[in-house]
Amino acid sequence: MVLWMVTAAWGAPCDTPVSQVQIGERADALLAAFSAFDEAAFGSARDQLFLDIACVSEPLERGVAARVHLAAGVGHFTAGDTELARAGLDAAHQLDPSVWIDDMVPEAHPLDVMWIEAESLARLTEPVAAPLSGVLLWDGTKGRERPSTRATLAQHVVDNEVQFTAWVAPGQPLPRYEAKPEGDPKLASRVALGGVGLAVVGGGLYGAAMVSRSRFDTYDPSIDFDTREEWAMDQQQRTNRLMGAAGALGAVGLGTLVVSRVF
Repeated sequence: MVLWMVTAAWGAPCDTPVSQVQIGERADALLAAFSAFDEAAFGSARDQLFLDIACVSEPLERGVAARVHLAAGVGHFTAGDTELARAGLDAAHQLDPSVWIDDMVPEAHPLDVMWIEAESLARLTEPVAAPLSGVLLWDGTKGRERPSTRATLAQHVVDNEVQFTAWVAPGQPLPRYEAKPEGDPKLASRVALGGVGLAVVGGGLYGAAMVSRSRFDTYDPSIDFDTREEWAMDQQQRTNRLMGAAGALGAVGLGTLVVSRVF
């Protein structure tokens, strides 16, 4: 039931935006009700937390995300889903171990065991498609890879405006967003090799230009003036042409390498 509410909230309209202060208060209310064995207050706080996550309208800070994950883990545990409970506790522990409430459960309680086991969790990630615009945040941290072994609070932010906020467990899909078209890695390699080739040819022409210039520098107008002057002028023009070609090919090669990064 709780997981259905989280998933359904992705596409649900939000009449009132929720700040990160407010979502932190929702998490604290759930944990306080759980610690006090207040079943009615806990049930209400749990439902409100999961509905409000989708309405968070601000990029979350790491500490707030940790509190929400802890509350989500407890909420899923009471709903009978130990897998999602572990995903939430693992996330909370990785983000901020100090959020744990020592007297919330007795020693050796299943939640206590999960929390201790979270210390050895591997911090693995997996790549996701880059958004066409804006950035993706994972518990407040920008990146192209999402945590793959724990839950995360995913957000898509464009021009400082949050497009979605979602609590997602390992293996669960993200809410829809417009992604950048995937490039062709083979095409990128071919374009990059072409850029390298142009740069190499440009370097060769530059070397030839230096040789030509060296010959021009040896010109002595006091020796065979009539013939040497004509030769020197030809050598100068040849040097200039080689330098121009080398510069042009070098610039095109560098530009091609830059373009290859787009594919």
